Formats: sequence, C-alpha cells, structure tokens
Amino acid sequence: MDEGNGVRNRIATKVQQILQAMIRANRIEMARNVYAIINRYHEPGNHRRSLRKVWQHYVYPIYPMSLRTMMELLRIAREHQSPGEIPPGLYPLFEEWDKKRTPYTT
Repeated sequence: MDEGNGVRNRIATKVQQILQAMIRANRIEMARNVYAIINRYHEPGNHRRSLRKVWQHYVYPIYPMSLRTMMELLRIAREHQSPGEIPPGLYPLFEEWDKKRTPYTT
C-alpha cells in the first residue's frame, strides 16, 4: 500500500512539473508580446507615450492586466532576452490596429 502511494505521489509531482513548465512557457510568450508592444509605442520623456499611457491604450485592451503585472512581465521578458536579440514584433496584429486607431495627434 505504501509503495502505491509513493508511485502516485511521483506521478502527481511529474504532472505538476509539466503543467508549470507549460504555464511558464505561455507566460514568457505573453511577456515577449507585451515587451514588443512597449518597444513599439513607448517614448521615454514623452508623457503621452509613458509606460502607463502605453499600458492604458495598447496593452490593456489586448491583455487585461494591472500596470504592476505588466511591469512584472517586462522584467520576465528582459530576463529571457538573449543579448543582441531584436525585440520581436507583432506586426500582423498591429498593422490593422494602426490603420483604425490614432489616439494621439502630434
């Protein structure tokens, strides 16, 4: 009886590890997508293109999350970015968006 519980525990642990790895991979992919959005629209020094405004107008409609969660995802994306890597683009997603939406006129 004891041996059966040990096997079940090992299987449960392995399944949990696999699920966590899948969730982790999806979270990293989402972090990279958010990072691409920020790289496309953020302009340091321009209040209209600050991180908060970019989150409010571009990130939140696609990925409903808090500003704090977005900052955490940016940290994750930077950790998993290889040196010299070009930020990934979401061009098919945003080409149509840019045609329809012009929130700021400068």
